[in-house]
Amino acid sequence: MEFVSGKLTDLHLAGLSDCDTSPAPYGLAECPSQLAADCQLKHLLLQYWGSVIRSVYTLFQAMCGGVDWGLVAEPLVEITPVMGLLFCMYIAVAVFCVMNIVTGVFVENAKMMTAQDETNQIMQNMEKRRIWFNAVKELWRTLDEEGVGELDLHRFAESLSDVRTQVFFEKMGIEVTTESVEGLFTLLDFNGNGKVDIDELALGIQMLHGSAKGIDVARVSYSTMMVRKQLDELIDFCFIDMPKILGIPARPSEADVQGAEDRDAVAQLTPLTPSSRNSRTSRTSREPSPCSPGGRSLAGRRRSTKR
Repeated sequence: MEFVSGKLTDLHLAGLSDCDTSPAPYGLAECPSQLAADCQLKHLLLQYWGSVIRSVYTLFQAMCGGVDWGLVAEPLVEITPVMGLLFCMYIAVAVFCVMNIVTGVFVENAKMMTAQDETNQIMQNMEKRRIWFNAVKELWRTLDEEGVGELDLHRFAESLSDVRTQVFFEKMGIEVTTESVEGLFTLLDFNGNGKVDIDELALGIQMLHGSAKGIDVARVSYSTMMVRKQLDELIDFCFIDMPKILGIPARPSEADVQGAEDRDAVAQLTPLTPSSRNSRTSRTSREPSPCSPGGRSLAGRRRSTKR
């Protein structure tokens, strides 16, 4: 920057600061285009590199995108190409090194803030679960005032007759009425022994609280599929395996019944040809008639046997 300031002083001393375009004496006038270029160069040098403070401001603008660094570098290249090369090296270091380091610092701080947010969220969830477990324990102490550790249906109904206990259940997200006490007890009694402990109470409240979730729907669908599969196996055993064991004829399947019906329908729809009609007539003529001597009826044969 001191070098640039010195060059500007030299330009002032050389008489370029006034940018006089009047013709010089003795007919040695310069070309007007050259004079205009010198005036523009002087103007750019004064605008961007006129003082130390202005030079620092220009460097900051070139690094942050406030001004095109190519425009700023042109006056320096006109003075000497070495200064243009040094300015290009400054831009490369500032953009590719310093800015990347600053960006990395901001990204790292953002990651740290995100990690802190996740930690805070985990802590909040743990705090909510702790509050929920404390509420369940308080509800259990309200139900089991004697401290037995288990509740049967009678004691459970007596405890729910208290308005304070009903308020506890409403705070847990379950509305309880006098008519729904038995149904609620059945839902809380998971092992089916007729008694409810604190673990069953906590699990039941957790399952009954709120609307149905995706995992609950999937569990019900899986249970329904398993029940249907077992029912199909039971039906197959009753109609296929059981007749074989008892030695009775099995019930024909739907496919067999449908096949027999199809054959009867085909036989009825098929037209009789002369050969088939003659064969059917011959079979009918060969069969003994009930009234002929060789074809006595069943009643006649029985009477002859009695004689």
